[in-house]
Order: sequence, then structure tokens, then C-alpha cells
Amino acid sequence: MKNKKLLIGTFSFFSVILFLTGMFLGYIVPKNSVENNLAQLNEIVYNNFNGEIDSEKINNAVLSAYVKALDDPYAQFISKEEIDEYNSSYKGQSTGIGFNYVMTDKGNMFICEVHKNSPADKCDIKKGDIITKIDDFKVSSKKSSEITKYFSNASEGDKFKFTIIRNKKTVIKTVTFSEFIKQTVFYEKIGEMGYIKFTHFETSTVNQFNDALKELMQKNVKGLIFDVRDNGGGLVSSVSKILDKLLPECDIISVKYKNGKEKVLAKSDKECIDLPMCVLINGNTASASELFAAALKEKRSAKLFGEKTFGKGVMQTTFNLTDGSCVKITVGKFYSPNKVNWDKKGIEPDEKITEKAENLTEEYYLHYENSDVFAAANKYLKTKIK
Repeated sequence: MKNKKLLIGTFSFFSVILFLTGMFLGYIVPKNSVENNLAQLNEIVYNNFNGEIDSEKINNAVLSAYVKALDDPYAQFISKEEIDEYNSSYKGQSTGIGFNYVMTDKGNMFICEVHKNSPADKCDIKKGDIITKIDDFKVSSKKSSEITKYFSNASEGDKFKFTIIRNKKTVIKTVTFSEFIKQTVFYEKIGEMGYIKFTHFETSTVNQFNDALKELMQKNVKGLIFDVRDNGGGLVSSVSKILDKLLPECDIISVKYKNGKEKVLAKSDKECIDLPMCVLINGNTASASELFAAALKEKRSAKLFGEKTFGKGVMQTTFNLTDGSCVKITVGKFYSPNKVNWDKKGIEPDEKITEKAENLTEEYYLHYENSDVFAAANKYLKTKIK
């Protein structure tokens, strides 16, 4: 009887979800077409299935299928087993090594970024290092997907031995796989300009940006080049706090819900940085990073350089379920300061530039200024220096 009780509980719980979801969407899901069928299926399975019944597995499968059937590309069911990892990802927490890399023509790993205070940073792995061996295997003997899988199978505390070529010399570094805060803001002064690259907008991004801006302003930069290429978005709350430092007094972002109601989610005060600005964008610039580009274009006359953005201008909200799992669904459309929604349309650059494939060398990843898109933005900003 234990299995039957658990399974019936699963479908009773699902019935509650159907009811609450129906209330949220403005209608009640017909009981006869869904709840009764599930109840019948429960009886059929219990009375006839020749095997073990895992009620939790069925519960997760039912809820996942329901969310998938919404045809919402951004909807997601997160089981209670996945919830900690889901929440920590938005806080910027990660367990790993702490570097970004690209594969070289010879099949080795070229380190293009090292996260501050990460295990890699603490072990003196540097930007520009070339990893030729991991433990006992040559990097060139593996596909990139195999290397990713090798790291993903690791647990906290595991150690990796890297054989590195640095300045034509061989260096051995042993790194412990451990927890760190991901660096989502990379910056430096290039010529007279401050360059700030956002890889994602997470909770930790705000403080990282504040530190970057403070240091660049102390170095008396004459303009700011923001890079949100390949930035898939993140937290609107974080990007709004960053934009508050850059925009004059205005509504930063608003949302319109299904019932037609509109709500301003964030405002900017009068204080802002008084420097000319540009934003670098491409087809992988999405969601919160599109808001970032649109807001600076509309309220600071920032020029956009690169390629048309992805076009994700809808808002998702996460709802907690009683068993500890949660569901994320689309609930409204975002609007920029000038009340423009960019969903499925994207944002066009002021100057369209496609990075040449032959430019994507090790030097490109080692020095930001080797980018054609950066060069165009830098040239433009020089004409705006006071």
C-alpha cells in the first residue's frame, strides 16, 4: 500500500499545481481532461505495472512535462535536488578551477581569463598560459567536450596537475577543485579608455562592477567601453543597480503582465558618471544585457557596435512548490527606459561589425584591443573626449 499512497499523493499534489496554475493564467484547467486521466493512470499503473514505482521520479517527470507543454522556451522545472545549485548559480558561486579557455590550433588550452581568488588564481595560473597536459593525458589527444566532462566529474577537494607552457618554459601547477565566486566583470585601462567586460549579471556582479569603475576612474579614463558580447543575461536586479550608476534620473526597466498591468521595476537617480560610452554587442547578447545596451543608448546616447542582439525581452518568475522544488515561467514583457520591448526583434547596432574569423587568435583573447569591434568603438570615443 505504501507505493500506492505515495503515487496518489503525487497526483493530488499535481492537481493542486494545476489549480493554482489555472488561477494564475486566468482559467481553471478542466478536471475531467487532466485530473481524472491522471487518477485513472495512477490506478492502471498501480494495479498492472510489473516493477518498482518511484513516486518522486514520477512527480518530477509529471511536473517537467507540464512545464514543457507550455511551449515557453524559458520555462523550467527545478527539482528539490537541483534547487541549491540553481540558487547558487545566481549568487556567482561555483565549484571548479576558475579559468576561461579556448582551444588552440594545436589542440591545447589557452587561458584567456583567470577568475580573481579562484583556485587557479591562488595557484598562480595566468592569463596567456597554455595547458598541454592535465594529469597524465595530453590535452591535444582529447576533444573539448571530453575535457569539459573530465572536469564536470570532479568533486570538491579533487586535485588536477596542469603542465603549462609559459614564456616558452614548462611549468607544473597543481590546483584543488574547490568553491569560489565567479568573476563576471573583467576590466582594464586601454589607452585613454576604460574597458569593462560583463560575462553575466549575477548578485556578485554589482560589487565587482563598483570595484572596476572605482579603479578605472582613479586612473582618469576619458571614456568607457562596455562589452556584453556573448552575455546571456542574468538578474535584472543586478543590471539595474549597475545602470543606476550610469544613467540620469529615469525609469530603468518596467514590465507589462498578462492582465495588462504595468509596473516599474527599477529607477535611476540623478547622479551618474559623466563620460562618453559605447557598448559592444553580438547575437549572443540577450535579456538583461540587451536592457543594458538599450538603456545606455536611449538615456546616454551610447553608440552600439557589433551585431544585432538575440531578442529576449520577457520576464520569468520563479514560484516555490510545497515539496521544495520550484517552477520558472514567463509572466510578462520587459520595456526599456523609452518603453521599447525588444523580444524576438533584438537590438540593432549603430555600427554593424562582424569580427573576422582570422582575428580569433590567441592574441585576440589575450588583448581586448585586437578586436575589430573594440577598435571601432575606441576610435569613435576618441572623437568625444572633452
